[in-house]
Amino acid sequence: MDIVMQDPVLSGARSEHEGRGYVQSDDVVNAGFTQGQESLVRVQVVYDEPLPLENYEGVDITRLTQEVRPKSPYDLNVMHITVDGKPIDDLGRSSSDIQRCTDVALDNAKIRFRFDNLEARPRLAVAAHPVAVEMSEVEGGLASSVVRFQMYSNYASFIERAEIRIFEQQQSLQAVPLEIIAVDDAGLAQWQPAAKTLAGPARELKYLLRAYDSKGNFDETGAHPLWLNREPSPNQIGKLVTSDASSPRELLAAYGESDLARHQIPLGSGTVTVQGSGIPTDHTVWVAGRQIPIDPQGNFVAERILPDGTHTVEVAVLDDAGNGSLYLRDLEFKRRDLFYVGVADLTLSGNRTRGPVGLLQGANAPQPYDSSLDGRLAFYVNGKVSERWRLTASADTREGPVKDLFSNFLNKSPDSLFRRIDPDYHYPTFGDDGVVTEMAPTLGKFYFKASRGQNYWMWGNFNTGYVGNELAHVDRGLYGANAHYGSESTTQFGERQITVDGFAAEPGTLSSYEEFRGTGGSLYFLHHQDILTGSERVRVEIRDKDSRIVTGVVNLRPSVDYDIDYLQGRLLLTQPLSSTADDNQLVRSSGLSGNEAYVVVRYEYTPGFDQLNAVSGGGQGHYWVNDHLQLGLTANRNKEGDANSNLGAADMTLRMSANSFFKVQTGRSDGLLSTPLQSNDGGFGFQGPDLSSTDAKAGAYRADLSLGLGDVFKGRDGFFTFYKQNLGAGYWAPGQATLKDTEQYGGTLRIPMTNRLSLAAKGDQRIEVQGLETRAIELDMAYKLAERWKVSTGVRNDLRTDRSPVVPLTQEHGRRTDAVAQVMFDPGAAWRAYGFVQESARAAPIA
Repeated sequence: MDIVMQDPVLSGARSEHEGRGYVQSDDVVNAGFTQGQESLVRVQVVYDEPLPLENYEGVDITRLTQEVRPKSPYDLNVMHITVDGKPIDDLGRSSSDIQRCTDVALDNAKIRFRFDNLEARPRLAVAAHPVAVEMSEVEGGLASSVVRFQMYSNYASFIERAEIRIFEQQQSLQAVPLEIIAVDDAGLAQWQPAAKTLAGPARELKYLLRAYDSKGNFDETGAHPLWLNREPSPNQIGKLVTSDASSPRELLAAYGESDLARHQIPLGSGTVTVQGSGIPTDHTVWVAGRQIPIDPQGNFVAERILPDGTHTVEVAVLDDAGNGSLYLRDLEFKRRDLFYVGVADLTLSGNRTRGPVGLLQGANAPQPYDSSLDGRLAFYVNGKVSERWRLTASADTREGPVKDLFSNFLNKSPDSLFRRIDPDYHYPTFGDDGVVTEMAPTLGKFYFKASRGQNYWMWGNFNTGYVGNELAHVDRGLYGANAHYGSESTTQFGERQITVDGFAAEPGTLSSYEEFRGTGGSLYFLHHQDILTGSERVRVEIRDKDSRIVTGVVNLRPSVDYDIDYLQGRLLLTQPLSSTADDNQLVRSSGLSGNEAYVVVRYEYTPGFDQLNAVSGGGQGHYWVNDHLQLGLTANRNKEGDANSNLGAADMTLRMSANSFFKVQTGRSDGLLSTPLQSNDGGFGFQGPDLSSTDAKAGAYRADLSLGLGDVFKGRDGFFTFYKQNLGAGYWAPGQATLKDTEQYGGTLRIPMTNRLSLAAKGDQRIEVQGLETRAIELDMAYKLAERWKVSTGVRNDLRTDRSPVVPLTQEHGRRTDAVAQVMFDPGAAWRAYGFVQESARAAPIA
């Protein structure tokens, strides 16, 4: 090159040159290093020629940007192998070598690429900004800011389309939404509320994300709040942002999170994870065609679930002009892939002793002293045995005499007590930030699970959650056999058309059902200790103050909503729970009026050191004949020594829409399934029922009617509900226990008469044979005086009479009628003010 530049014509010119190697081909990846048997030299000259602009007036000149091409894995390490001066042809270079070179190139760029063929944890979430929308007065009506939504999912390859669904706060998620906004290919959507969306100073809505696959199956997230305010309002709980400007950081709140509430889309089993650091501030990262957010320190992480088969995943790091590096990583998710490990240990020994062997051995020796041949067999296997079937199995006989290795193979392990020790009391440190994940949870020596999609059969630890029939809840954490089947066909509301569950277990534990009235605190002490790990079910129930029927349920999540000490039996909520909740009624029936709030805990516990001879079995099945008719069965049988208990139930649902349906439930119990306990002081004291009739046989039935007036009368809003429930004396079921024949019925009505006038009515009656009879009827009316002012009035009639053979002197009984008037000012902000006057119009004892 130096000789070429000595040419007088090139005097003063700048030059550079690049060598392509000895006999290197143009396409190293596909053609190999060499081409043919003869060496050659190819010279390519590229030069710039000045362009006289004065001769091209009126011509637009566009600068050409460099095209981003994939990084060749051989560019970083071009190696030539020669024998006697002749290069060796490598046209058959394997793909594994190419991918290894790509991994080296990624590692040099501080990018870590991993893929796991046996892991697939779906994530679906959504974020909105702002979540408090300002609607201000302008000429011609109201104008609002735009709400932007950002979708996150790690299985976008299985999603055909997605949408944002917006509902009223009190509206069912199965009802017709107020708005449906389509999500674009980038995962973004936006919505600008219309003026008619806000009728008053404020309105509370909720939204969720629904994603569909190509067959119409859909996944949904949980509902999130969305506020509309007529005027700027201060932040609520520090989460409301009233700015109209775009805020990428707010929209990234859902990235990497999972809020799956309904999961029906079948997925593959391969997960790709790309993680990097040191990305310059003016660069962007793209993985599989999607831009990945980068934190201020230049770190990023991306996760993607892909179908079975071969794939090429693109990883690009680009600058503002679109130039940078592009890496192509080929991988294959095999349709059959297994990970397995096994251990076989054999010990041969001889023992001789003189004297009392029992004193040397002790009462609880881990193995016999006179055993001369001991051993241990263990294995673990996890993977895919075919395209859709997965297998997870493990077994560990533990160290012992060879003749006893397989005795009591399916029984519980005696050392499971140590698993229930709170990890906060010791230090399970592994030298890094690793955590222990129990892939084969079992309290015995054996675990097995074969699954096809969401259908499975297993032996090990499992949880039952049969709560479809309110008269027969079966919700336990057990050890034994469990199976589940759900059809692929679904209704238009998303339910599986056919579902069947069944279990059989020898639990070795007892179940406990405990109710704690909210104390305003977060610490609650369970009645028992030494709780079976993972067997607890914690939920918050809101019960009507008149009928005591559950009107709302919130299932709490472990480690997120509560923490539990399994050894000491202590429950700690992340947020305190008040004793009452809003009942949406005007008349105050007591000094602390409102519906009752309870923490309900169901768990398994070990009563002592004696082995329990108990067997439990049960199942449930539901069948949707079509989108409107469902039939269901539930059964549970328990045997503990000479004590037996049985619970059976059936239900039928006739559904017109999400707001209009008729449901009939019936149940029959024989014996006591579990002893219900109740505490009003956080667990310091418990009250239980009279157990004199634990072996009684009794029946129960319940009928519920819900009618959305808009489904019958077009253009008419409002709801009407009615229920009737009968429990026979001695009926025992979780949450449903009575010693006397009890009859309950009641209903509600809420209807807007005009744009300003609304009516609400509620009535409940409870009658116990030779017991307490209560009745409560209330009628409320509200009138909107102005945009922010509302006046309300209501009247309530109460009846209490006790027909027990022996009536306590402290029992309240009689008739009472109360009237109330209330004026409220609602500015649409985080506060409101009201004043009321209430008077007992009539109070009289019952003769």
